[in-house]
Amino acid sequence: SGTASDSGLSTTSSGYGGASPSASSVSQVRVPYSALRMQAQGKTSQQIISQLTADGYSAAEIRTIMQMLNP
Repeated sequence: SGTASDSGLSTTSSGYGGASPSASSVSQVRVPYSALRMQAQGKTSQQIISQLTADGYSAAEIRTIMQMLNP
């Protein structure tokens, strides 16, 4: 059931980001569960960035997410 809610989450967040203009979507960015999970597993920032890129996040969104992961 964890996987189902995870995929539901990412669909919602990417759809939401796509629907709003990029300027406002960046302020609305939330750290995806997959990124938190990768960080907990000790993945490098580059590996996390590659995954976020594959998930369809924009460069600005990824920058925001990485800043939230590494305050």
